[in-house]
Amino acid sequence: MLLVLALILLALTVVRMEKIKSSLPDMYAAERAGESGGRFAQVSVFFAANETVTDFDVLYYNESIVTALKSSGVPKEELEGGISYAFSNQAKLTVKSARGYFEVPAIGTGGSFFIFHPYTLLYGDYPQDDSGRGVVLNDAAAWKLFGAVDVEGLTLSIQGEEYVVTGVVKLDGGKAVREALGDVDSVIFVPYLTIGETVSCYEAVLPEPVKGNAERIINGVYAGSAVKQVDTGRFSALNILRLTGGLPAAGMSKSPVEFPFWENAARSAQIRLALWTLFILAWIAPALAIILAFLCPALIRKLKSGFSRPEK
Repeated sequence: MLLVLALILLALTVVRMEKIKSSLPDMYAAERAGESGGRFAQVSVFFAANETVTDFDVLYYNESIVTALKSSGVPKEELEGGISYAFSNQAKLTVKSARGYFEVPAIGTGGSFFIFHPYTLLYGDYPQDDSGRGVVLNDAAAWKLFGAVDVEGLTLSIQGEEYVVTGVVKLDGGKAVREALGDVDSVIFVPYLTIGETVSCYEAVLPEPVKGNAERIINGVYAGSAVKQVDTGRFSALNILRLTGGLPAAGMSKSPVEFPFWENAARSAQIRLALWTLFILAWIAPALAIILAFLCPALIRKLKSGFSRPEK
């Protein structure tokens, strides 16, 4: 009976951990790219506020990565179209809607942002041009600005300029995203130039035929005091097990970088996974070991007695 309870508890814990891992679509752009074949890795670079990084620097990062990929043996034909990338910035903007003026956290989007962040569309679609006048609201922002969720096609004003709502999304990520957003659950996605030319986050998906190559390449690209990381595999069992050794300090950041909410959500998810792993190591694994230690000798004795039973 105790063995069954321990196994049930272990199964429930594993299910819970898998739910946390799968709740953040921002971390799986490489896996989605690999669905058509090949192996890819997703990397991110976060810039400090004192770094003046623009979309011209983004082009430099792209060219540097492609050059490094060619040098590492990736066939040129695989890189003819470049690499998949996105960049973004963030700020609080004053937005005017039919209900009045509101201060709303905004993410400025560039490149293939919504390929990297495919949030659940409730209404409408993503903007087709990151230099246009289309914006995307999450459902909380739609309620705040318009008092409704189905607001595709309605207009709002930002800094005296008119924008059109092309879509409304539900932010995936569950508790991790809610923690990352804090008390402000409204988010508006705007063309990056609405906020300014300075970029705070760069993301890319690149071919990685050899494991570890993406980390070597991104670390070789000069980016000042930026925080660089490989997102692919950050929720793997091995990485989470390594993280448990650094708790609770693993949740702290001494970097001057202000991370976007999806990165803070991912870091929160890592800590939660590490805590669940500690729970398994501290309670379930010893319980199973003790139970099996009692069961195995009894089972062995029973098997021996069955084999040694004299024939009549």
